[in-house]
Amino acid sequence: MKHQKLTGLVSALILAVTLGACSEADRDEAKDTAEEWSDSVKDKAEEMGDKVKDASNDAMNKVEDWCEDAKEKADAKDKDC
Repeated sequence: MKHQKLTGLVSALILAVTLGACSEADRDEAKDTAEEWSDSVKDKAEEMGDKVKDASNDAMNKVEDWCEDAKEKADAKDKDC
């Protein structure tokens, strides 16, 4: 959802910059700049998503390790979590 809002905001920025340009050369430069910004924002969003996913996986693995340790200490027959 947030990614869609961010994409919409960047698209609106591209449109505003492009429409506000005076000459064709200015429009082209503005469009190129806006596309670069858009690509940069998308790249950063993907990086953040990857970091969140990695942190989530690390946390889940840690909880599983704690569970297995507790079962081992309790001498449980089934030590898998």
